[in-house]
This record gives sequence, C-alpha cells and structure tokens, in this order.
Amino acid sequence: MVYRSRPLAATPDKYSLLKEITRLCLERDARSVVASRLTRDYYIENFSAEKDKFSVILLGLDEGEVWEGETPRGENSDSFIWAGSPPTRVSTSCSRHLKELNRKLPVELTIYGGFTEDYATYYDYLWDLSRGLPVRFAAREEDKTRLYRSFDGVICPSVAHEGFGLVVLEALRYNGVVIASDIFVKTGVMREDVGFVYPRGDARALASRMMKALLLSDSERLRLQGKAGRWAERFN
Repeated sequence: MVYRSRPLAATPDKYSLLKEITRLCLERDARSVVASRLTRDYYIENFSAEKDKFSVILLGLDEGEVWEGETPRGENSDSFIWAGSPPTRVSTSCSRHLKELNRKLPVELTIYGGFTEDYATYYDYLWDLSRGLPVRFAAREEDKTRLYRSFDGVICPSVAHEGFGLVVLEALRYNGVVIASDIFVKTGVMREDVGFVYPRGDARALASRMMKALLLSDSERLRLQGKAGRWAERFN
C-alpha cells in the first residue's frame, strides 16, 4: 500500500500514475535499493532524488537446479531464441535485416515473452517481424530454462527502461551465447567480452552479431560459454 500525501490527478494514465507514486515514495523513504547504477541515476536525473539515499545491490540467480556441462545445439541447426518481456520495443527494421541474414544463412527464430492482452502494440511488432521468417512463439515460464539450453544463441534486444536484466543473466548461465543490446552493459549484467553486444536499435548490427554467433566453431563456442558461465557466477 502506498501512502499519498496529496491527491493524484483526477484521471491519470498508468504511466503518469506510476511516476507520481514513484516520486512520492522517493520523497518519503529514508533509503532505496536499486539493481543498477543506471536505475539510480535515472531516479536522480528524473525525480531529483538524493544520491546518498540509494544502495545499489545487483540481482542474481536463485537457481532451482544445478546444471553443468556444455549447452546442446538446437534440434534444428542455426536457431535463436529472442527473449524479453513486454514492453520490449522491436524495431520493424529488424525484419528486413533478419530476412537478409536468413537468405545468407538460414535461421529459425523463437520469440519468448509474457504474452498478455496488455501489450497489443508489442505483438504488432512481433507479427511484423515474423513475416517471411521461420518464427514460432513460446510463453510458458516452466519451459524457459530448457529453451535457453536448446538454442544456438539467445537475443536480448531491449532498447530502454531496463533496471538490470535477469533475462540476460539467465541466458549467460543456461546458454552462454548471448547477443544483447548495449543497455545491458550500462546496467552491469553484461560485458562486451562475454557475449555479442550491439548498439540498441541498430538492426543491421544485430544481424551482424547473429551471423558471428552462428559462425562460431565448436571450440570458440565452448570457450565463450565458459567465459559467460564464469561471469554469471558473480551474481548469486
């Protein structure tokens, strides 16, 4: 329950309401815990919050099972899982570049996320992305770890509003070949030497990183997975 020191606007939209609640909480609370410096700096810049009131504690994995060994290749060669929860924005230009990639080196793409009626625009992007590509959708939470393990790589394409990036951490732990936008370097969950980082929103660069991931030799893949696994162990 949130205590309100003064009434909110009469009929605010969800985003305005959330901003007002956030501002009131930041004013009221003696301390705030956030998952990254990026989140802390966002609150300082946009809500005039006091820097000394924040503690940055990175998130980690509370693993329900222990898994060791190399990641198996997908049943269908050259396959990716595109992981992210709404409202991850997928640029429509991605469709064109992924189709170019598909002509050079055929790929299969599985899009994983929380599919609800609240994100109609998001799904419009996804359907546009899938035209002309071998794409399927997956949404069951209980399938997530198995999906991570069974694909050649995991794509985490967020462009904004990421507090940390647990999906990236899971992908590093359970797959090891991760293609992520540079926002996750800013949140601290990703590093350029443990995966394939590309500038957010740059669809051509995304396709290029996918190509590099697909062309990894078995020894290069194992070396990258080992590095990713060691990096993920820092978060527990």
